[in-house]
Amino acid sequence: MMNSKSLALFSLLSLALGVTACDNAASDNTTDEKVQKISNKASEEGALKPSSKVSKDATESEKTSAKIESANQETETVAQVKPVKETSNQAPREENAGASKRTDVRTKPLQDVTVLDSQQISDLLRNKFPSANIQHIAPSEIDGLYSFVLQGDLYYISNNGKYLIKGQVLDISTPKVRNLSSERMAEIQKKESPMRMKEINSLDESDMVVFKAPNEKHVITIFTDVDCGFCQKMHRERQNYLDLGITLRYLAFPRAGLDSKSAAKLEGIWCAADQQTAMTEAKIQNKYRTGNCQTPFKEHMALVRKFGLNGTPGIILENGDLIGGYLPAEVLNRRLTELSSEQEKVANR
Repeated sequence: MMNSKSLALFSLLSLALGVTACDNAASDNTTDEKVQKISNKASEEGALKPSSKVSKDATESEKTSAKIESANQETETVAQVKPVKETSNQAPREENAGASKRTDVRTKPLQDVTVLDSQQISDLLRNKFPSANIQHIAPSEIDGLYSFVLQGDLYYISNNGKYLIKGQVLDISTPKVRNLSSERMAEIQKKESPMRMKEINSLDESDMVVFKAPNEKHVITIFTDVDCGFCQKMHRERQNYLDLGITLRYLAFPRAGLDSKSAAKLEGIWCAADQQTAMTEAKIQNKYRTGNCQTPFKEHMALVRKFGLNGTPGIILENGDLIGGYLPAEVLNRRLTELSSEQEKVANR
């Protein structure tokens, strides 16, 4: 049983960690399994070669001891390197000949290194997960930890490169608990808004299922899945959005994959003569149609990967901002109105 203090803290943490998006349906699509699969693949391809066994021969032992002593001296130099600001996907050019003396984390045992800088962290991660999309590596709010985005999810890594952490970082030093992980992701998402807006604007609206507001003031684009509970809830409340002048444009995001039953249900909607009715029947009445036509699903799923979406509904606002989950019509309308006001102020400067 929780005492009153524990219950109060649990409530605060629950509020800070509230989630309104449907998680990935297929277990092999979850982020933690993605990490393991990518790591396993790297090991199979020889990206991470096991260290050679030390010979029992006395001469070899002496050589090994000399190498370790040399490594310890290098470590003292590395420990003095201060973390730099967030690095990009591309490794920066070497600025001078001295940069070549940087510790190579791909070959040096981690236990021999005390502190790595941002570039060394970047090299280590890309060597560990060579086929993954790794972005936004930067020192976190906690000393000794870097944050980074892998396959659309926020992770943390210790500055010695030994420990990978997946979870939420909360600041409980203030009266209101701050979710630092959510704030960091919001900051990152803001940087990518122009890219998302450009990609969405390049799509043909005929490839979407559109519910147009009679008195249109705003247009949002929603990555949706038929079997997602919050997608169903949002669609049940579609008239609330339409009455506020918010047009709904749906893109397909079958979370279980393009060969799944969810994808087949979405295909029945996109191939229907009356797509709006087919969408409503599928989400509200569990009545699914069959379809056999050319769909834009591959293009939509390419954007899902590019945007780093992991759940539905994924809502893209007119300026490219991403809302990763359901929002009631009134709340979303306030957000859109504030956004329009901000854009007007910028335009009038």
